[in-house]
Amino acid sequence: MVVLSRECRAIGKSTVKNDARNLRLQLRNKLLLPLFTEKKLEGEGGARISVALIDADTGDVVTSGPEASIKLDVVVLEGDFNRDDGENWAPEEFDSYVVKEREGKGPLLRGKLQVKLKAGVGELGDLMFTDNSSWNRSKSFRIGLKVASRDGKNTRIQEEKTDAFPVRERRTQANVDSLDPFQQRKEKHHLPVSDDEVWWLKNIAKDRKISLK
Repeated sequence: MVVLSRECRAIGKSTVKNDARNLRLQLRNKLLLPLFTEKKLEGEGGARISVALIDADTGDVVTSGPEASIKLDVVVLEGDFNRDDGENWAPEEFDSYVVKEREGKGPLLRGKLQVKLKAGVGELGDLMFTDNSSWNRSKSFRIGLKVASRDGKNTRIQEEKTDAFPVRERRTQANVDSLDPFQQRKEKHHLPVSDDEVWWLKNIAKDRKISLK
């Protein structure tokens, strides 16, 4: 009887392990770029940014079960979190790339910082950056999404992240918007921006020589 009991426990453990699902979050559209401070984050074409919970083994959206109605936290990540979307990383690794605001500044990202999934799908609310990305180590950010509560009892759901992007000061937007996509950030301007090289300024060449013309 003891042998049978041990065998049953072993079979039970094996079954639980094999039934574990490979779930992950997946953004369904890309951010509209370029991004500026105090400007609402949108998806391409002005659409809401949408996220889904998917079964990575099948690619299907998880529409039922407790996981399909979880809450997600929206965070800012360093741009150099370069792990491929198909890779598996530990939650601790993801958290180590979360960026906080600069000392003396308000929250880096302002707005609705949680998303509630309904039938496995949700949309990000109004969000905007309050600071540019020139001061952090990678000079760029990513938007990250993770399960709001990790109590160790639920199925592991892998986090999601956008592509890396710079955030520029809003006052420079007019300079960029006035140029076609191939000329953006190639024209010099009078007012310096915190992440500009010296040679972006008027009358200064890339070799640092000054021209009075």
